[in-house]
Amino acid sequence: MRFSEAWQRLKVEAQMDGEVLVPYAFRHSFCARGQMRGIPPKVLAGFMGHSLETHLSVYSKWNLKDDALSYFD
Repeated sequence: MRFSEAWQRLKVEAQMDGEVLVPYAFRHSFCARGQMRGIPPKVLAGFMGHSLETHLSVYSKWNLKDDALSYFD
């Protein structure tokens, strides 16, 4: 199967699940998993090749409220 065919299949599957698949999905997934593993934002920013400021402006929105509240339990 060619890459374009596989990509189209993934896009259809995502649509069926009510999601949108974009090329940056793999990059975003890498970052989200890094955050879940507790990798510091500065380290993730370095891995991803951008500044800490860019990293925080793009990826900090994925911090869940429940996660933030857990620091105050």
